[in-house]
Amino acid sequence: MLKKILIYIILFSFLHLVGCYSTSIMNPAQYQELKDHIPQSNEIILNLNNNEKYIFARGYYFIINDTLIGEGVAIKNEIEEPYKGKIPLSQIRTIGIQEVDNEKTFRLVGTIILTGFLIYILIAWEEWKSSGGLFN
Repeated sequence: MLKKILIYIILFSFLHLVGCYSTSIMNPAQYQELKDHIPQSNEIILNLNNNEKYIFARGYYFIINDTLIGEGVAIKNEIEEPYKGKIPLSQIRTIGIQEVDNEKTFRLVGTIILTGFLIYILIAWEEWKSSGGLFN
């Protein structure tokens, strides 16, 4: 029984770690308005006017005045390469912010646990019926 409980805890922890992510897309002006309300720990994805793409991990970027400064990955012509530098906000077409959605994660984990519990109850019910139930 202890093994089963441990397996459930590990499964639940893994699903919570993986989580459900969503991406909010906005332009630089919207980002500037909301940046004080957006946790700096979120990953951002930049799409520039020249179709280049940059990805900055949690905590590896910041904005000073009208320039984003950071260390991340540049994707040019489908080739990824490390990047460290400055990008003027005027060159950025969209900013995508990766966020963990705790509500969706909780629903996913809850649904999986509930489904497993219902399957367990159905199997136990069938075994109980096949053994004769109360009148054995």
